[in-house]
Amino acid sequence: MTSLHTNISAMTGLRALVATHDLIETTHSRVSTGLRVSAAKDSAAYWSIASKMRSDVTSLAAVQDALGIGSALIATAYAGMAAAEEVVSRIKSLLVSAKDPNVDRAKIQSEIGQAQSGLISIAKSASFAGVNWLETGIENMHEAEDEFRVSSIPASISRGADGRPDLAMLGVDISTVSLFNSDGGGILQADKRSPKTIGGLRYVSSSTETGYTVNGPNRYGWPAQQTFGFDGSVTFGAGDTMSFTVTVGAENASDPDLPPPYSAGYDIDVFIDRSLVDSVLPTANGTISTPQELAQVIRASIPGDPVSVGYRDYTYSSGYEEKYVSFTDPQLWSGSEGASMAVSNFTTTTSTTGGLANSSMSYGVTASHLSLSFEPFRVHPGVVVGFEFSAYGQTRTYAITRDVVERALGTDDGIVHTSEDMVKVLQSIMGSFPNLIIETVGSGLQFAIDRSADRNSAWGTGISVSSVDVNIEPLNDIGILDVDVAINPDMIDRYQQIVDKMHEQIITAASNLGAASNRIDMQKTFIDSLSTTMNRGIGHLIDANLEEEATRMKALQTQEMLGIQALSISNASGEMIAQLFKL
Repeated sequence: MTSLHTNISAMTGLRALVATHDLIETTHSRVSTGLRVSAAKDSAAYWSIASKMRSDVTSLAAVQDALGIGSALIATAYAGMAAAEEVVSRIKSLLVSAKDPNVDRAKIQSEIGQAQSGLISIAKSASFAGVNWLETGIENMHEAEDEFRVSSIPASISRGADGRPDLAMLGVDISTVSLFNSDGGGILQADKRSPKTIGGLRYVSSSTETGYTVNGPNRYGWPAQQTFGFDGSVTFGAGDTMSFTVTVGAENASDPDLPPPYSAGYDIDVFIDRSLVDSVLPTANGTISTPQELAQVIRASIPGDPVSVGYRDYTYSSGYEEKYVSFTDPQLWSGSEGASMAVSNFTTTTSTTGGLANSSMSYGVTASHLSLSFEPFRVHPGVVVGFEFSAYGQTRTYAITRDVVERALGTDDGIVHTSEDMVKVLQSIMGSFPNLIIETVGSGLQFAIDRSADRNSAWGTGISVSSVDVNIEPLNDIGILDVDVAINPDMIDRYQQIVDKMHEQIITAASNLGAASNRIDMQKTFIDSLSTTMNRGIGHLIDANLEEEATRMKALQTQEMLGIQALSISNASGEMIAQLFKL
């Protein structure tokens, strides 16, 4: 049905034309922007995800820039360290040349001086954006807090609690890379961290590389002994006899450290006759001619060897003769035995005695005390002082650290100021050692064994400190700028030891810087890859396919032309009806 008032066909064509025009606008926008989703109205979910990812990509770019700064800092320090390594290596070779007594050491020192100046220049020049790790100004560097000693640089990417990309920092301990520090402690300077004698636990020695020995004070017990000079042959006839009593182990009542009751020891009876001599010396015809033979006969008379019978028979080049027979407690005895020895009740029917006779009581040396000469010292962070302590046959290993000192003294500086402080520190780690007393004596201190609980004496006693080790030693007690082979030719060996260690420290520091640089470079590469991947993901979500959109644009344009033609035809039908009525 055709209506003059309502052209349904035209209205339908118009709506189709408007829809086509809207699609053309949408497609045109996609082609011109290159985006399929350019606003939340296009796709709220995709637009939201893409917006977050774009923000992450922007953050990654900032992280990349920060990593570039960190990389530049490390690269600058590494370049300086590598240059310093070459110079120190050159100084090492010059020191080898200086050992030749025929060279002109003044000229060699001139070259060393130039190298020393070069090291200063390298350290001063290794600065990036005002930051210099090779020449520093840290006060008391090895004691400084992290905020003064540790430099933080961007090193890698991390994710915060909100999932956003963020920077992870790398802390570089400047004390491990500084060549010269204004307050000392740099790699090429003297190291002041030595605990010296460790409060008396070790001896000073000029012959060792560290200046200190691995051994400390010691005191050892010694057994009681009776010695009789051999004064000639002893001949036993058929009825001759010789007898005496050896008293062993009577405790010394005058020992102020040994409380009563006192052991009276025990007696060993010795009896010698012709038959015993013949059994020991079958070809001697009853005559004992030497100290060795007398010792053999006495041994045979004492079952079980409860005492050691020794001898000496030696003539020196000067003609002096040393001939004697001795009685000693067995070497490994402990307890009160061996604390004393005496010979009594001596009788003989022989015409000579060989020098044997009654004697007074001889007491052995009991080492129940060991004194230490104290001097103050400091245990720096990271320093471990190890040592072995032995007393009365027992040995244990101990360690003194910064934490041990501070817990024992309730301080925070690691300094042991007095002998009273030293006693507290030692008691805190050695308190369980059996029967050990650690106490001050005057300005020093001593280890002592409680004799009321342990009555060991002589061979069974002794106190010693040994195997002393400080983990950071040997230290550089001379700086590289102090090396002077012209003035101090006798120091060349020591210079070599110190420069060798400095060279090793520089290599280690350069290696650590190189490792940190590699870490940052890996992160930079990773962030590049991550940014590319994220951008690709954003493109998958919101980018337009231009080939499809171009094809769609042509189709819509054709559709628009057809719509216009259809609308024209629809409008023409009313005109045709009007023409009929004009006829």
